[in-house]
Amino acid sequence: MPQRFQYPLSPHLTVAMYERAEAFPAEPAGQQTAAFPAGMLALALQWRWRPEYPVVIFTGPVAGSLTAEDRDRVWREWEVPVYEFRLDASGSVVAEECDAHNGLHLRPETDPPIGLDWSRCPCGLGTPRLPAPREVAEAALHAAA
Repeated sequence: MPQRFQYPLSPHLTVAMYERAEAFPAEPAGQQTAAFPAGMLALALQWRWRPEYPVVIFTGPVAGSLTAEDRDRVWREWEVPVYEFRLDASGSVVAEECDAHNGLHLRPETDPPIGLDWSRCPCGLGTPRLPAPREVAEAALHAAA
């Protein structure tokens, strides 16, 4: 049974978190969002599943990375957005993506690294962000146009 937690961007949405390939069902239960490490994205895309809610992808030193191509493939296959949550080496969430997809908002308890974007995010928050990779930021601008 996958671990359950509340999705921070919409408190009423249940998220099923898959941490190992053997936990993936042949067809994930409908009406919920799936969350898994970026390194498992290729396997998840093999599911015969049509999610109705966004997909949460964990990135970081252990979870892997998420590219603009990965985001495009999720949209082409499932037609749902991806929200990236960055994990530190211990597996704690240190930053999360908002609806603007313009960087990752640093959680308050996280020590701020060098190179943060301190400008106001298009979502309205003024919290510091890890800058979005240039390719992701450009894709978000084109999608908004």
